[in-house]
Amino acid sequence: MKRRSGAALLVAILVAGALLLLAVFLGKMVYNNHVAAVLFYRREQAEWLAEAGLASAGVELVKNPAWYTDQPHWPAGEHNWLKNSAVGYGQSLGEGSFKVVREKDLKVVYAVGRSARAVVILKKELP
Repeated sequence: MKRRSGAALLVAILVAGALLLLAVFLGKMVYNNHVAAVLFYRREQAEWLAEAGLASAGVELVKNPAWYTDQPHWPAGEHNWLKNSAVGYGQSLGEGSFKVVREKDLKVVYAVGRSARAVVILKKELP
């Protein structure tokens, strides 16, 4: 009986390993693209919610030009203050929400749109 060297088994193991490596690489690419698409979607949602907040503020200002939601804060427009502790008018829409902040006696309105962890802050100067 002849002794077999096992070359076919070695080639099969190498090919299977290469295919497994390729599958892992392609899976990681698909996952990264999915995460990027979801983040882009959430950011766009947050931006549109902030736009809705600015439109809502426009309606409030037409009804009452002296309308405001909070006392002046220093420094003006600080993002952490706007996102976390500013008093504002808010509303939930779909999968997210917005908050509108106008400081007393200032000619600026801020809208904070949120969708999951995405946050967009828009600022509008008033005439």
